Amino acid sequence: MFKKKNEEQQVTKDSKDGFFQGIKKEKPKKKALKKDKSKLIATLIWLMMGSLLCVSVFSIWYSNKAQRIGEPKVNVESDAKATPVVNETEANYYVAGFISDYMNVPKNVEALQARQDKLTTFMVTNTNSTPFDFGTTVGLGSRVFVDSHLRNAKQTKDGVLLTYKVSYKNVITEQKEVIKEVPDGKSKKKIKTMVPTDRVENKVGFLNIHVVGNKKGLAIKDLPYWSMDKALQATIELDKKTETPYRGEDVEKITDFVTTFFTKYTTSSAEDMAYMMAEPESLANAFVFDSVDQLEIVEKGGVITVTGRLLMQDATTKIPIHEGFTLSLEKRDSNYYVLELKHEEDFE
Repeated sequence: MFKKKNEEQQVTKDSKDGFFQGIKKEKPKKKALKKDKSKLIATLIWLMMGSLLCVSVFSIWYSNKAQRIGEPKVNVESDAKATPVVNETEANYYVAGFISDYMNVPKNVEALQARQDKLTTFMVTNTNSTPFDFGTTVGLGSRVFVDSHLRNAKQTKDGVLLTYKVSYKNVITEQKEVIKEVPDGKSKKKIKTMVPTDRVENKVGFLNIHVVGNKKGLAIKDLPYWSMDKALQATIELDKKTETPYRGEDVEKITDFVTTFFTKYTTSSAEDMAYMMAEPESLANAFVFDSVDQLEIVEKGGVITVTGRLLMQDATTKIPIHEGFTLSLEKRDSNYYVLELKHEEDFE
């Protein structure tokens, strides 16, 4: 029975298979997948924003730089070839020997030629023009160097221009008439004769020397030249701030403390002043205290400022000495303590 049933099911299955085999199944068409471009678009947007930010930052930086400089942009090529600035101290040291040799002018041809040769060694190599001439012709006298002091230093595009105050002596040989005794038989007679005599003139001048340099060292660019001195004195007015004077009950105590402080300041050692001031110092009996005057007292933020004049005398010669001062005081218990001592009246 089961066998028969199985055979029937097999027949039925075969018939179904045959039926479906006759039908052609159409394969479904594959739909084209759209590419996701959102990441690409986002990346492009960020790149654009980053570029705009960089351009903005560069514009701000460049405009600030232009405002600070206030000058057109320097040519990169010419700037790269520019000679580095010469150090003033080194230039001053370099020309020390040159000044001495330049200022000492002998009065014989051989010595003048030796001077010419020595001074030439300080100069730049000059291949495009005539050699530097320091003078080899004998004059009426000689020049003797005394001393020199650096007066000014001015940076140039290729070095530094040094100006020296130079002291020297001009020695002029002159013929002077003198009366001389000469033998005349058994006696002597007086005759007039001319003898060479040196007349000395003390002089001061201002000598300008242009020093240039490269990575190898220094040299003098051209022959020195003389100039007149420029006055340094000027009228400079300092506006002293008008502060409300201290009118408290401790004016007398403050005045007494200032007097006591400077009395000890002139007589004690720096170590002994440690209990009275933050940065101990003293004159250690080099001067004798006289008095203080022209005191002005101002209180601000709990600090008392006292400006005035200290009057002293030299301990040996008794020469009077006056100094300005500014004391910053802090009240501690019943006394005062010096926070700072300035050796001038503070106008700020």
